[in-house]
Amino acid sequence: DPEKAAERIREIISEGKPVRGEEFRMNGGRSALRNFVPLLIDQTRKGRLWVHIDITDLKRIENSLRLSEQKISSILNNSLDVIYRFNLHSGKYEYISPASEHVIGYKPQELIALTSDDTIKMIHPDDRESFRDNLLLIEKTGYGQVEYRQLHKNGEYRWLSNNMSVTFDDCRQPVYRDGNIRDITEQRRAQQILLESEERFRTIAETVPVLVCVTSLEDNTVLFTNEVNNKSFGFKGE
Repeated sequence: DPEKAAERIREIISEGKPVRGEEFRMNGGRSALRNFVPLLIDQTRKGRLWVHIDITDLKRIENSLRLSEQKISSILNNSLDVIYRFNLHSGKYEYISPASEHVIGYKPQELIALTSDDTIKMIHPDDRESFRDNLLLIEKTGYGQVEYRQLHKNGEYRWLSNNMSVTFDDCRQPVYRDGNIRDITEQRRAQQILLESEERFRTIAETVPVLVCVTSLEDNTVLFTNEVNNKSFGFKGE
């Protein structure tokens, strides 16, 4: 509004006080910062200094950055995986996404407050050595994945899959370890049930006095034959 703009200028002149970094809109929709300083000599007003800085491009960049940050924040906050950044120099987490409370029962701020030793103690004793070995390897290669059991806040161990990548400085020294952690407990249980089922089937098939042969539905490849079948047809079982 040209009238409001003119009114503001008259107000500044009337007050005679310095104005620093006052944002306003210019013609054409561009943005600018207004700076005003009254020029005084011997306490007598001798003139006025106006400095206007066009910040339109800067505002566009700021807006783009804000939108980008909002998108990233939305992704991090809604991810079912735990996304984190670990500072290898300080031995502390710098960021942990909200999914940590769902996956292992701890809020991000609770985990950030822990030391690296505290974190290791949460890993199942049988998995700690392999976990440490994998970390050392990943810090050399720059990426990797490890599966282990970690203690949930409710006292239950959960199977986790941790995919990691390392950020190096200019001297090729590891600085950050970034990663995402996924709960694979149900997947592990399903695998165990399948293995136990297959073992029970094999035990039964090897003890019954009948011919047993299992083939693939896709190409009729023989997947399993029991000893009775092998002896009957002269096959050699695996």
